[in-house]
Amino acid sequence: MIDEVLITIKAGNGGDGCISGRKEKFVSAGGPDGGDGGKGGDIIVKASHNLNTLNHIRNGEKFFATDGHSGKPRLKHGSDSNNLIIEVPVGTYIYKDEESDPYAELLKNKDEVVLQHGGSGGKGNKWFVSPVNRFPLLAEKGVQTTSKQLKLEMRILAEVGIVGLPNAGKSTTLSRISKAKPKIAGYPFTTLEPVIGMVNIYNDEKTIKVIEVPGLIEGAHKGAGLGIEFLKHAKKTQALIHLVDGTSSDIKNDIGLIDAELKMSQSGLNNKPKLLVINKVDQMNIEKSSIKEMVYPLSPVFISALTGEGLSSLLESIETLLKNIPCDRVTSYIRNDVPVKIQDEINILKKDGVFIVEYRKGERVSGMVDFRDWNAKAQWNAFLEKAGVFKKLIDYGIEEGSLVRIGEAEWKWGNM
Repeated sequence: MIDEVLITIKAGNGGDGCISGRKEKFVSAGGPDGGDGGKGGDIIVKASHNLNTLNHIRNGEKFFATDGHSGKPRLKHGSDSNNLIIEVPVGTYIYKDEESDPYAELLKNKDEVVLQHGGSGGKGNKWFVSPVNRFPLLAEKGVQTTSKQLKLEMRILAEVGIVGLPNAGKSTTLSRISKAKPKIAGYPFTTLEPVIGMVNIYNDEKTIKVIEVPGLIEGAHKGAGLGIEFLKHAKKTQALIHLVDGTSSDIKNDIGLIDAELKMSQSGLNNKPKLLVINKVDQMNIEKSSIKEMVYPLSPVFISALTGEGLSSLLESIETLLKNIPCDRVTSYIRNDVPVKIQDEINILKKDGVFIVEYRKGERVSGMVDFRDWNAKAQWNAFLEKAGVFKKLIDYGIEEGSLVRIGEAEWKWGNM
């Protein structure tokens, strides 16, 4: 079962604005009619109860949304691109930028989150009309997006988790109280991944999910064995069944070992309500009363998953346990990042002898200028001068012949 993958996403770029003009019968002087570019597609993750794992997503897979279409003449707006939707199981957590806290938790069917918005389309040349420039040869490029890496982590959502040492009988127990078919054998570590069973309680009036976590061993919190990798699947459970092998030579030590591993795993599972269940009563050489004294003040439930003895009592105990636990309403969580306000300020940096102009609008316009056209170059100069770019460069101390760069445009000062 794949429950964790890294993916790369990139929303679509915005479409470019159009540079165009019209000559029509009743428009004697003509005029600009370049339409705006369309918006790029968003990257959206959506939870679906039809999925149980992340097996359908390859580790390292890339999800790139399509770009918005460019604007067209006659003021035709470029088409917006379709959003790219990635379906994931309910219980998927999304992490970004190597953060320890999730950016989003999708815990309900059809919940969705926009991971990256598509770039907005660029403005066509109609937006650059002025009293002194009746036919602009300027437009904007669409906003360009950048790729980023995210981690998707799927956690199974179940009401009850079964934990215990290897060979305690977790798989057999789950198979007897549900229709789950985990692998069962007479040796440890037969379960290599979490298994879910649907269990009927309250006289079959309610169905709950019970998850079997692969066997924990001493040192699991440091990575020994298999179970520690899957404890995350039990984090959302309301309660735990701590299953213990009643034929063990040191039952008390077995119980303490699992409790210690849960605590040292820092998963928070040691704080959940627990039901102590002693399995294999049909094979025990020790009296139940002795075990009760040994684990006091706990009140264990005695069962034999093999013969079925005590399973009805186990289900009743699960009912009682869940009934006394305040049930928090499952709600999805999406972190509301503070949006970065994009300022259209002009900043000058000097790097390796080049004067670099940081000016968002100028950067977008630079990619649409035809510098082979002297009229377009003249309009570009007028645009920068009106915006205050030239004054900023002069104040910064630029000299004749210095190299200037803004977006896709680069020239020597004084040679424009």
